[in-house]
Amino acid sequence: MKYWKYIVLTLLLAGCQVIPEDQQLLPLPQSEPQSNALLIEFTGFLCVNCPTAAEEAQRLHETYPDNLVVVAMHPSDNHFTQTTLEEYDYTCPEANEYYRYFGGTAVTPFPTGVVDMQQGWLDYPSWGAKVLTSIAQKKAGQLELEIREVNESERSFSVSAGVWASDEAQLLLWLVADDVLGAQMMPDGSTNLEYTHRHMLRASITEDPWGMTLSFDAGSDMVYTRAINYVVTDTIGGQVLPLDRYSVVAVLMDPSTKQLLDVKQIELKKLKI
Repeated sequence: MKYWKYIVLTLLLAGCQVIPEDQQLLPLPQSEPQSNALLIEFTGFLCVNCPTAAEEAQRLHETYPDNLVVVAMHPSDNHFTQTTLEEYDYTCPEANEYYRYFGGTAVTPFPTGVVDMQQGWLDYPSWGAKVLTSIAQKKAGQLELEIREVNESERSFSVSAGVWASDEAQLLLWLVADDVLGAQMMPDGSTNLEYTHRHMLRASITEDPWGMTLSFDAGSDMVYTRAINYVVTDTIGGQVLPLDRYSVVAVLMDPSTKQLLDVKQIELKKLKI
């Protein structure tokens, strides 16, 4: 029997990773997906090789649309994101929180990433193999998401998260923006002022960036209902995005090991996932 909880929640080129062309695109073997994976892409608008990594992240996302969630993070601690101009600032405090957790510094080479919240920087040619390994393994948790309400005039929404796990679990909820036009340095050294940034972390929906810890008692069904109306006050580079450009990402993991148990994403323009 599954036990469910329902939570209702309304110099700069130095260190830029250069990957040889013959190592950039690797074919992925096909395997029947067993679970979902999370790819976190650490990136910055001053990194000339980050667009190539972003293309790889998007390729993987399109290869495994039902099993892979991609979140791009722009941490302010890294020199590839530092700017005094609001229109080029894509950082958020939560991105920095996770970046520090993984050991990021001002000079950590970009682009880089992590899969399933596990320690260890990964160059983008290795993302595909790591993602494939992750989705091929059955994980010990399950999430369901449903958008309950979207209020365009108040820029608010509510979302319900149904959670199952065998013991304790940690639930994180993120606000993510997509198709954001902004500045990005390109591989040829030019600056594209209308570059499309995807999967961009904007905020933690839960008050604590590390979410909430849920306990499950074996042999009993438990239901939580907690109503919180979340208001989107986010601006990106001075832009106010329409709500249908945002989505919610739910991350479920083991509180002690940070092992990923499940991950899901739902766009605000959709009623349920």
